[in-house]
Amino acid sequence: MENIDMIATGKRIALFRKGKGLTQIQLAREVGILQREVSRIETGQARTPNPKYMAWLLNNGADLGYIFTGLKILKDHEPETSYTAPPQPGEVLQQWFDKLNRRMQTIEEDVRKLRADIVNHQR
Repeated sequence: MENIDMIATGKRIALFRKGKGLTQIQLAREVGILQREVSRIETGQARTPNPKYMAWLLNNGADLGYIFTGLKILKDHEPETSYTAPPQPGEVLQQWFDKLNRRMQTIEEDVRKLRADIVNHQR
């Protein structure tokens, strides 16, 4: 069995909390735990999330399969196109660089065509 990446899990938990518009302190008060415990969970320092926090996640519609694995587990009635996992920061950067490289190639091709047109026009 593969180990769970608690740092990545904590980041997904933090994103869920932020998506609900709560600060760590507000969530800690709502759940009935210390803010320090919320911080430990969200930074991956806690071995396992607090049961009260887990109950809050479930009661607020969190997909625990996604939170713990980063993968959306589709139910039989869900089409595969119904969910797209958010890209990781490294993936976003790679996509940006790929797009930039494609633009540079297009510009280089345009410059080559312009040069050829100039040479052909001068003849």
